[in-house]
Amino acid sequence: MKDIIIFDYDGVIADSFDVVLEIFNIICEKFSINKLKKDELREMYKQNFFECMKQKGMKKESMDEFDNDYKKTAKIKEDKVELFDGIKEVINKLSEKYNLFIVTSNFKRIVENDLKRFNITKIKDVIGGDKEQSKTKKIKIIKEKYKDSKIYFITDTIGDIKEGKKADIVTIAVSWGYHNKELLKKENPDHIVNSPEELLKLF
Repeated sequence: MKDIIIFDYDGVIADSFDVVLEIFNIICEKFSINKLKKDELREMYKQNFFECMKQKGMKKESMDEFDNDYKKTAKIKEDKVELFDGIKEVINKLSEKYNLFIVTSNFKRIVENDLKRFNITKIKDVIGGDKEQSKTKKIKIIKEKYKDSKIYFITDTIGDIKEGKKADIVTIAVSWGYHNKELLKKENPDHIVNSPEELLKLF
C-alpha cells in the first residue's frame, strides 16, 4: 500500500492570501466582525480557523450563513487565485509513489473547481471545512481508512502543525505560505522546506 501525503491548500498549493483577505473583508461587516489587516489574518491561522472565528464573536448559528456568503464571494473571485510556481509539477511527481489528499479549511467545491481550472488531476480526495472543521479529525478519517500507510502533512501555518501533531503524523512546514519560517520553527515541525522543489528532495 502506498504511503500518503496530505496537502493543505491555501498557502501551500494556492497563492491565495490576498484573495482570502479580500473575501473575508467583503463579508465581515455583515457579521459585525472588524475588517482585518494582513497581520491580523495571519494571526487567525495560529490556531484552527473556525475556533478563531468563534473567538471573534461569530455565533454558531451564524456560521452556516457566513459559509454561504463566503462561497458566493469566492466564486466571483476564484479566477484571481493562482498556483505557487512549481507546485503542480511537484504534485504530479509525488503522485507516482504516494496517494495524495488535500485537507483544508476551505470548501471542497471551491478547491475542486480550482484544481480543475489548473488541470491538477492527481489528488485522491479533498476534505474541506464543509465536512469537518477540525483538521485533526479530518486527518484521522484518512488514518482510519489507510491504517497501514505512513502519513505526511504539508502545511504553511502553525495552527495546522499543532493539529497534525495531535493526529500523530509527520508534519512538514513550507515557508512560502501564510506563516514565515521563523514562526513555523517555533512549533517544531518535523521538517521545513523553502521551495516546492525541496519537497521532492525530502521524499
